[in-house]
Amino acid sequence: MKVLILCGGYGSRLGAAGGDLPKPMVAVGGKPIVWHIMRGFAHWGFREFVLCLGYRSDLFKQYYTVAVDLREERRRTIAAYRAHSLCGQPDTQRAAP
Repeated sequence: MKVLILCGGYGSRLGAAGGDLPKPMVAVGGKPIVWHIMRGFAHWGFREFVLCLGYRSDLFKQYYTVAVDLREERRRTIAAYRAHSLCGQPDTQRAAP
């Protein structure tokens, strides 16, 4: 099941805290508010989200594109580390038979 999140709003009542960011992109604890909302739903097993974007939709697209790229890079790094750990270094010091 997909979760629909309305991400409209200028954040004008947030004052200086929001700057020109839309409300859902204002950082709380270093992450956008919408990230915390999605994490809450993910805790209960929801993995698919539809974000209804409005004001400054480019910021959402940029943030989540970079986040997905970083996550994929991290997966590749972990997979390479695990493969190296399992296989070990090539044994170049073997004695000749």
